[in-house]
Amino acid sequence: MFMVTAIGTAILIDNKKSDLDLLPSSKITLESIEHLKRKKEILDDVKSNEFVLSDENWEFIKSNQISEVFDCLVDRFKVEYEKHDISETTEHLYELIPTYLDVFPDDVKAELL
Repeated sequence: MFMVTAIGTAILIDNKKSDLDLLPSSKITLESIEHLKRKKEILDDVKSNEFVLSDENWEFIKSNQISEVFDCLVDRFKVEYEKHDISETTEHLYELIPTYLDVFPDDVKAELL
């Protein structure tokens, strides 16, 4: 025969916001999960220098205003520039940066630059 005993202390928390207030009101969909998964994959690729600058990837970054990639992309360009070995992909990226920055609000642009 097994006997289980639970002991605890009741506490009262004075919290004006409930945890439910912090949750988004919209439902989590498969599409939003796929979107976040793709965003994470792109961020991981950019950080590991495995990012392929395809039209599809670039459009996803622009349309979803993924500001986290900016520093990594600038660092990548800077390293190649300092080596005087700028690849065609990096040169193309340099040409695309102004259109990337245009999609952000002015306050985000100022923060990125």
